[in-house]
Amino acid sequence: MLNVPWYIILVLVILAIASCSIGAIAGFAGGVLMLPIFAIILIDYGFELVDIIGSNAVGTIFTGLIATLLNLKRKEIHWFLGIIFVIPIFAGNYLGAYITTLISENTITTLFAILIIFLAILMFLKWISQKISQNLFVLQSNDDPAETTTNKPTFFKKLNSMKPFIEIKFKETVISINLIVLIILGLVIGTISGLVGLGCGWAVPPLLILLYNIPAPIAISTALFMTTLSLTVNGIIHVTYGHFSLWLWVLVASCSIVGGLFGTFLKRKFKASNLIIFISSIMIIISILLLVKTWTDFY
Repeated sequence: MLNVPWYIILVLVILAIASCSIGAIAGFAGGVLMLPIFAIILIDYGFELVDIIGSNAVGTIFTGLIATLLNLKRKEIHWFLGIIFVIPIFAGNYLGAYITTLISENTITTLFAILIIFLAILMFLKWISQKISQNLFVLQSNDDPAETTTNKPTFFKKLNSMKPFIEIKFKETVISINLIVLIILGLVIGTISGLVGLGCGWAVPPLLILLYNIPAPIAISTALFMTTLSLTVNGIIHVTYGHFSLWLWVLVASCSIVGGLFGTFLKRKFKASNLIIFISSIMIIISILLLVKTWTDFY
């Protein structure tokens, strides 16, 4: 164990529990918030970034596991979609972990932050467009009850209706998902996740909501299930590369359990539309933390 003051450990515990609680609510297990915060604090105490990445990946598995078990009771997890989507993510995890040995830390975090900002903006636009559509529908219904809006198929919907595809059912809705598109998305998400030692939850909820119009609670719970699997593979890979600190793993794992329980309880208090705004806001905070970590003299 390195010489870390007790008050720093206390701060890390509080931040870790808060991050894992937020992660359980938003669907990304908490590591994506914890990583930049822990890096900024622990680098000054002799920790290497790769060890923080690996310990973070292995420790936050428990948040996803606990949240998945609790969400199972509410029947909010789409198992088939999660398993199909997570397979190419596994392949990307291996590639991303290997790339960490080839490129600079600044490049990794900057690209990741830019991507998060882009996804957050898309989420906000999605929420705004839904609100506008609902208001227009109400106005049209008041003016002429017989008048209805038509949902023209978008290019992405047409693409997903092409073979090979799978059909996912949510109550009365049937969603077609092209397997090639899913594999490409999974490889990209997995590679980026492997670069920074995260699960796939930072990207899966916004993509499922934005691209496939999957309900937010289902998207988040399914993402947490996928994150648990992804973090397990990701953690094993980084431990294999020697990116691991036992002391830091114990801290992260303990806080991950507490945060997973607390966050899953709080998740029930949020409406679906509020979850979209919540995820977007958290993603913007994450991007700011990553950019601060990258462009300051902490390393």
